[in-house]
Amino acid sequence: MPNEFREQMRDARRQLHDYMSVTAVAWYGDVPTDPADLIPLTVRVHEKWLALGDLKGTNFNYAEVE
Repeated sequence: MPNEFREQMRDARRQLHDYMSVTAVAWYGDVPTDPADLIPLTVRVHEKWLALGDLKGTNFNYAEVE
């Protein structure tokens, strides 16, 4: 029974990722000169983010200043 719920959550996340993903490329090392060095992948772009490392209870936006 618990595995059934886990599988449903995985399927839901996979469907969301498939719907909201965009194509991107990655590479290792320096800027690639050969197209064979590019690694195709899909990513989800998040437009809203939290300021990680900011001090709680303040509005000074220390994380964004740096």
